[in-house]
Amino acid sequence: MNTKDYPNLFEYMNYREFIGDTLETMKSKNPQFSFSAFAKKGGIPSRATITLVIQGKRNLTPESALLFAKALGLKATEKKYFLTLVDFQRAKTEESKRKHLAKIQNFVNRQQIFPLEKLQTEFFSQWYIPAIYVFVRSISPLSTTHQIADAFHGKVSFVQICKSLEILKNLGLLLEKEKKWEAKEARLTSSDEIKSIAIKEYHKSLLELAKKALSIPIEKREFGATTLPIHPKNLPILKQKIKQFREELIDELGVPQEDASVYQINIQAYPVTQKQRRKQ
Repeated sequence: MNTKDYPNLFEYMNYREFIGDTLETMKSKNPQFSFSAFAKKGGIPSRATITLVIQGKRNLTPESALLFAKALGLKATEKKYFLTLVDFQRAKTEESKRKHLAKIQNFVNRQQIFPLEKLQTEFFSQWYIPAIYVFVRSISPLSTTHQIADAFHGKVSFVQICKSLEILKNLGLLLEKEKKWEAKEARLTSSDEIKSIAIKEYHKSLLELAKKALSIPIEKREFGATTLPIHPKNLPILKQKIKQFREELIDELGVPQEDASVYQINIQAYPVTQKQRRKQ
């Protein structure tokens, strides 16, 4: 199954897309191919099940996943990876999703394949990866690896710098020319599920960074906090104003310029009390 003529399972993090692409390939290579024959090969109850799974209208269970793996002709390692993708999609809690996502990444690492969604997960895994991209794009274009490492000296190790540059390169955000790094404009997209996990981990790392930033001289930083009552109906207004403020900062201050420093600006808003029940 895992040949150059068919989709490589380890390049997928969504089992539905893999099934759909594989069946399309089978159909293009064999005019006699049919969903009915595919279902019969795996012992899948009906051809309609295949369509519903691909369209996201029905989820695979561990039992039905084995039937699809058989019909797809997956080998032992491929079958384990396929079942892990199914487990990830079925996971209900953040902890369970992170556990299965880690398994997915271990499989992919062993295959030496770097699917886009895995790289995007890594992009948000550490605060300094987006910061390195901003540094090269807006402050020091055509920097060498050592120049970038000097800029983050004391905060990010040289090994971490090198790994981050490789991730940014594979994402198409940075380009290496004659041992110098150049930024490219690109937009990251990913499935909402994977993106949600990655961004939560990213914000956790930012909160840890903010704690350490308290030791920076006050003339080089700004910390503030406001506590106020917000009615649920006004929460969308609050979010919109925060978004608008961030966009204004980017437009007014986020222009590329020499002798600048990369600043991390975090804005959080969250409830600290629960909604009270009305007294009878």
